[in-house]
Amino acid sequence: MNLSQFKKYPILICFVLAFNSFGQNHILDHKDKIVIQKIDAVNSYARETNLSISPDGKYLYFMSDRGGQIWSGYSGTYKGKPRYDGDIWFSTKSENGWRKPTCLGIGVNTSSGEDEPMISQDGQYVVFQSWKYNWKVTGGPYYTSELNGSRFTNTRGLGGGINKFILTEYIKSGNTYATDGAAMSADGKTFLLCCGKYYDGNLDIYISRKVNGVWSYMKKLPISTAGDERSVFIAGDGKTIYFASDGYKGFGGLDVFKTTLNDDGTCGEVINIGEPFNTAKDDYGFITTASGDESYFVREGDIYFANTSEADGDLKPEVTILISGTVKKENGEAVQMHLELIDGQSKEKISTSKSNSTGGEFLFSTADVIGTYRIRDANHELVDTTFTLELKDGVAEYHVDIVLKEKKEAVLTEASKSILVNFEHDRDILDAEDRKQLDEIVEITHSASEFEISIIGHTDSHGSVAYNEKLGFERATSMKKYLIENGVDESKITIKSMGESKLLEEDNKRRAAAERNRRAELHITYKQ
Repeated sequence: MNLSQFKKYPILICFVLAFNSFGQNHILDHKDKIVIQKIDAVNSYARETNLSISPDGKYLYFMSDRGGQIWSGYSGTYKGKPRYDGDIWFSTKSENGWRKPTCLGIGVNTSSGEDEPMISQDGQYVVFQSWKYNWKVTGGPYYTSELNGSRFTNTRGLGGGINKFILTEYIKSGNTYATDGAAMSADGKTFLLCCGKYYDGNLDIYISRKVNGVWSYMKKLPISTAGDERSVFIAGDGKTIYFASDGYKGFGGLDVFKTTLNDDGTCGEVINIGEPFNTAKDDYGFITTASGDESYFVREGDIYFANTSEADGDLKPEVTILISGTVKKENGEAVQMHLELIDGQSKEKISTSKSNSTGGEFLFSTADVIGTYRIRDANHELVDTTFTLELKDGVAEYHVDIVLKEKKEAVLTEASKSILVNFEHDRDILDAEDRKQLDEIVEITHSASEFEISIIGHTDSHGSVAYNEKLGFERATSMKKYLIENGVDESKITIKSMGESKLLEEDNKRRAAAERNRRAELHITYKQ
């Protein structure tokens, strides 16, 4: 969408040459195997574009300028009928086909026009473009919003190198910039964008990778030409890219092409996906499910469907793993929970997913064919299940229903322990045997759910009362310090001195009696 003219319907200026000079790329031929049809349930009189589909084919997101919302503002005409600022719409698929689409509410859509939705693999997050939200300083113009219950909330900018790149180009271009198509991989680590100075000019494809949670500065992909590239999409395998271009050999106008994205940012062979998808008209917005058996694209503002199960194999994505399931309580109640998919061998995290609030459903999509997987919750407390997958016909599917066991209140057992530490005359230093006793107390505190420690220092009756009061406190302090150094919570320890007031042996003239009086007593009460 054009930053400076997002309320004015943009007219694509396309090359009309059937063939151009940017290479004689491979053209697929499967026109007699595939029938295309409009999806009447989701189309309107207005323009629909920039499609996104979840890997399992259950969620379809798109931009429409049909209006009809309380914030909708008139933006001219399309095919002789009024059009409005763009909004993000979505439809869910049932056994009877696509349901009537729903417009995302406030929190995503505004009167400024939102575009280029990207739905996450689990359907619980949507990434979209908006030039509102004070985009320059809020990490925009691309934002992510999380589905909580039935509403998308917690909208925040992607930030990082995506924001910095667009802001830099916006300033260089004289406070104008345009985009028309963005895509994010299922694992949320790769972001592609079609952009350029003017919407009516030629756009290029750029890439950003998420590294340590931050998006890298965007770089141009080598598949960009001197022509026009738009409507990019990444399949569920995270590698296969579909995009529209008039810069390669084609049928005229924008054609849909396919390539493979390598880890180093290079791309494989660029393939024209052929008829019936490509014609002399502008054909763009191609998307497909993880299996490659169901595909969609846009022609003249309408969304089309094609069963591509019998299409040329070069049309389809690479091998994809789909792992679905539910998270519920023992009573059947659905649970919303953040989950992690773990490589069963390397123990590294592959991807994340979030179960929804309606059925507790989650989905992982990955190209990492490793055999053994593990699913656990993000806090590593309630969910931990391991399983092995076998690959069949290029797609491996696995379903697991996770039942959360109800936590039962533990019955805590109360206990106590006392130790006595003796000191040399006029000293507060702990010896090895003293430390061994205190180590036992440390072990108790590490396993106890609750505990309290009191330490009382004592002396013999030699010396003044004031001096002995101070010495008794120093002996208690010495023990407290040792406990703290070994990880015991200081707030759980109280100390005091009784000086010479609580003698065990009244006759301090006898050496044995004096030694017994030079002591500190520790008492711990705890629950396990």
